[in-house]
Amino acid sequence: MNASGRARTLLLVLLAVARAGGAGAGALWWNGQGPHELVLAGVVEVQEVHVGSRLGGRVAEVLAAEGDEVAAGAPLVRFEVPRERARRDQLAARLAQAAALLERLEHGARPEELAAAEAAAGAARARLAALEGWTRPEELDQAEAEQEAARADLALAETTWRRMDALQHEKVASSQQADDARAARDASGARLRAAAARVALLKAGVRPDEIRQAREEARRAQAQLDLLKAGTRSEELAEARAKRDELRAALAEAEADLAEGEIRAPARARVEVLAVRKGDLLSPSRPVARLLLQEDLWVKVFCPEPDLGRIAVHDRVKVQVDSHPHQDFDGVVTQIAGESEFTPRNVQSLDERWNQVFSVKIHVTAPPELLKPGMAARARLPRRAE
Repeated sequence: MNASGRARTLLLVLLAVARAGGAGAGALWWNGQGPHELVLAGVVEVQEVHVGSRLGGRVAEVLAAEGDEVAAGAPLVRFEVPRERARRDQLAARLAQAAALLERLEHGARPEELAAAEAAAGAARARLAALEGWTRPEELDQAEAEQEAARADLALAETTWRRMDALQHEKVASSQQADDARAARDASGARLRAAAARVALLKAGVRPDEIRQAREEARRAQAQLDLLKAGTRSEELAEARAKRDELRAALAEAEADLAEGEIRAPARARVEVLAVRKGDLLSPSRPVARLLLQEDLWVKVFCPEPDLGRIAVHDRVKVQVDSHPHQDFDGVVTQIAGESEFTPRNVQSLDERWNQVFSVKIHVTAPPELLKPGMAARARLPRRAE
């Protein structure tokens, strides 16, 4: 075939590729010296994500609509979560209580508590010493002297009263004077009885049960002081730390449950399907939206088996789509299927005899708004030497 015939053949091939919308797999570019690059047909694909909530429940708000472009972390749907919020608050309060208890145990007794315990122990010891050394001879002598003085006062008061009583009958003293004398006599008698009782108490001494009680009180006060000085036992500290950690983990679980009350976009995406409305009651783990991740976009083409050895992962690729026929998008081969398949129905190879193909995944760098899932695409790959 002469040069003119080869040119006509090349033109027919290019026209066939253009009419097929880039769907031809195995189309070749030719130059005067032989095969130059491999043109493979395929489609644009994008990663789909089905999002939902482990919690489920009644829908409180729908914050997006189908077709919306949403940023990573953008809220899509909110559920009513009063029970989960109340549980979170309860666990937060219990955790604060456990943390405060642990801090108190770690710090031990305050100086004021130690001072109060020392004072109580000292007072108990002093009372015990007073009871054990209850009666001194000087105290008994003083009590007996007071008793004799009270007896003398009573004798004088008795004599005075008798005299006043006689003078009243003789109309010499008034009734008031006689009453005053009687009152003085009664008061002196009361003082004598009190002095006699004190003497008897001093002679009898303290009862044994009082001493035992005072000794026990002194022992308890000293034990309390020693306990405060010794501080908290290691076992109690370990128990308090374990309780705090348990509540901390339970609070984290409650926070995770509460977070499930809001469905968010995992990455920048377009909302393809959002089939819920406010007031819907959804079961746990049910998908509520289908998202297309805008940053995870690739082209899937199909390479005939005879050309498989001429391409490799990491090869640079130029990608075109029908909607932007004069614009090339940079791509990189990221995966070559390890198992062959038959050419899909919607992809027609230029050579129908090459029906055994391998799928090739090409990551494309392009604005998401230019490449849409399902678009027909063609990739130009440099041929490797056989």
